[in-house]
Amino acid sequence: MKDFRGCIKECFIFAFLIICAFSPQIQSEDALFGMILFAKAQKIKIATKPLCIYRFHTYSTSEHNLQTNTPLKPYPNYMSDIAYTFCNRYKIKHYHFAYSCTYICLGLLAFIDTFPKNLSEYEKKLRDKLIAFLQVRAIYAFGGICFESDPKYIRDLLKPLEPYMQKISFNTQIAYFYPRLYRVLRLLKSYVKQGE
Repeated sequence: MKDFRGCIKECFIFAFLIICAFSPQIQSEDALFGMILFAKAQKIKIATKPLCIYRFHTYSTSEHNLQTNTPLKPYPNYMSDIAYTFCNRYKIKHYHFAYSCTYICLGLLAFIDTFPKNLSEYEKKLRDKLIAFLQVRAIYAFGGICFESDPKYIRDLLKPLEPYMQKISFNTQIAYFYPRLYRVLRLLKSYVKQGE
């Protein structure tokens, strides 16, 4: 019983730290904080019994069942520029997620840059794992430049992430490095779709 109470106490401390450190203006607000917290932890314990229940439901803020034609809803002020630009709930969600992933990648990169020059074997493995996480999130971050508009200026923010583009699709790389060519190809694709 004593161990369980200690675990509960640690969970409450962890939850308090999360609430204090999360950025409320991004999606997946726990991703950056969690990765850094786990990277800094001396040890991690896994609870074998569920401490909470996570469920998907129709009106969740994650909007996992969002359709392209879902009606608009009110948005917080920090998303007003995105909502005004796209006027489409599906695009608003996905662009905001791309912006959020950009924020997460830049924060993770800043943390990786704090590592010392001479790394131990453990630190090298940890850095490589964090870079692998960064490369996966970068897929979504770079996806933000494939939209017809860029109200949060994601393109300007992506420059430091260029060395981590290994998993970025060829189409997205064209959109990033050759935006005019990408727009022309996208226009041609829409004409071909209309002709079918």
